[in-house]
Amino acid sequence: MEIPLTAEFEDYAGISYRDGRLAVVSQSSARVWIAEVDRKARLLVDGSQAIYRFPKKGYCNVEGVAWLSEDTLVCVSDKKKGRQPEKCAEKDQSIHIFRIPGA
Repeated sequence: MEIPLTAEFEDYAGISYRDGRLAVVSQSSARVWIAEVDRKARLLVDGSQAIYRFPKKGYCNVEGVAWLSEDTLVCVSDKKKGRQPEKCAEKDQSIHIFRIPGA
């Protein structure tokens, strides 16, 4: 399965699959890509893909992702790197819970 270029991912930091739904996070791009998977065909369901940006303030190092439920993701953040702005320390080494709009 390919993540579309429209996701504008610079890297891939984490992946989670649960109940026919796939989530992939990019640490560098601060985004999550979500799609439904046809279990029999093992293909992405047309029109099911969505891309979300993490809130700009402090979510610099989201590195892991897992589904808590069909509309909720838990993500984890890595430690702020020395070269990153100080705002990145606000949410580093943390656990974050996000609800997916309209899921």
